[in-house]
Amino acid sequence: MTIRLAFNETDNAETVYYKAIWSDKQDKIIAWEVYRNVSHEDSIHTYPRSFDKSNKNVYWLDATKNDLGVLYIAPFDSPLNRTVLYTPQKSEISDIFDHPTEYT
Repeated sequence: MTIRLAFNETDNAETVYYKAIWSDKQDKIIAWEVYRNVSHEDSIHTYPRSFDKSNKNVYWLDATKNDLGVLYIAPFDSPLNRTVLYTPQKSEISDIFDHPTEYT
């Protein structure tokens, strides 16, 4: 298993996601880099859901600036390059199901 993300909750209840920086040999984590900050108000419904089969894109449930949240996919190395997959109209997304081998 390769750890890609970790998170920590700050004293003001903000969630900070950190990206693991691996050594050249890929045998140990040498640093953690801030990947994304999520406000307290949005943290309950904003989190990474899973990676796709290529392991290069990450699915997010994201309630930032949206009361119901959205489901989107973004390249792990370019998280602002988002493609919205679903925007609910009446109720929140509580969970999604992934294909066990295709991760779609």
